Amino acid sequence: MPAIRPKTASLLLGLSLAVTSGIQTVHAQDGFREIRVAPGMATSRSFIEVLKPFLDGHPESTEGNAGMELSVNKDKAGSGFRVEIVKTGYLDDSVLGEHFRGYVIQTSKGEWELLSMAVKQLCARGETSEGTCQ
Repeated sequence: MPAIRPKTASLLLGLSLAVTSGIQTVHAQDGFREIRVAPGMATSRSFIEVLKPFLDGHPESTEGNAGMELSVNKDKAGSGFRVEIVKTGYLDDSVLGEHFRGYVIQTSKGEWELLSMAVKQLCARGETSEGTCQ
């Protein structure tokens, strides 16, 4: 199983987002790997604050053609928000970027909570049979 890019792992570990036993990834569908978030720990009064660990640190430099897209859509049931973050223009020649997919709700106390997050590497030159970037 490919690991999360070192920059992403250190970013996640160094912030207030509590993650069970460090960063653990679990195989998920469509090439995404789950980032396990400790229940009730990734909360904030600000919606954007629960996403900040995934937004900070990009772009890596002013070189290249870095970009970031953030998409927030209310789910069909109306109980939470689906979040997509796509970061591109990484300086690694084999990894184009990362695609994060998560889910945020508002708790009964009015705080925002990140319930889940998954990540998928975007490869610049294709993938190996194991799903890692070449």
